[in-house]
Amino acid sequence: MDHELLGLTAYEAKVYRALLAQGPLTAYAAGKAAAVPLSRVYEVVARLAEKGFARCLEGEPARYEAAPHQQVVDDARRRLRQDLDALASELASVAQPDAQPERRSLRGMDQVLQAVRTASSPGAVIIAGMGARQVAAAATGAGASVLPGAEPDAAGDDGFVLICPDGLLVAGSVAAGGSAVALQHPLLHALTARGLARPARRAAQGTVVTPRRPDTGRAWIDWEAQKQHRLLAGRRPS
Repeated sequence: MDHELLGLTAYEAKVYRALLAQGPLTAYAAGKAAAVPLSRVYEVVARLAEKGFARCLEGEPARYEAAPHQQVVDDARRRLRQDLDALASELASVAQPDAQPERRSLRGMDQVLQAVRTASSPGAVIIAGMGARQVAAAATGAGASVLPGAEPDAAGDDGFVLICPDGLLVAGSVAAGGSAVALQHPLLHALTARGLARPARRAAQGTVVTPRRPDTGRAWIDWEAQKQHRLLAGRRPS
């Protein structure tokens, strides 16, 4: 039995167990049953009674009866819960507040473009779909670069994602008049710190960097398919 969990000393736990198994018992008999020194047992049973683990029955000699074990467990559970609640309050009073993300909703192209221009800088990167060329132009015009290896329509035909080195992310779409969410959180610094958003060579304003033409093999077929896609969309490969 974990006596500390119940708030008992080792001797108190032994005597309570003896009373629970064999009681009611006199203090002398409880000490013998629990292998507790007789010089200590009278003090021990008195403390058990004070703590509510036993009660003294009338009569001569006095006998002690153990409190119901379920009551003992319930009382210990309640005390433990109170102690944990108090500990939680104490720790909360000294702990630094959790970093909460700063989130802002953007409605309309004016707000979207203004936010993209303000957030963009050398070191920022953008992934923009074919339909979001106006947003890409705003970003690259303010110093942002195209994420290396990203397909022009990787964010969706009308979607875009701007990742800034200060932990700001602006993501949205130009569809339905334009909308986006600007989210800033310290954890977003990991994107640049781990190299997931390394600055690319800067694209011309409003354009996306086109990969160099491969010489042979499957890569050439893929490049040609991308070129045809751009031609159909009204854009000429650079």
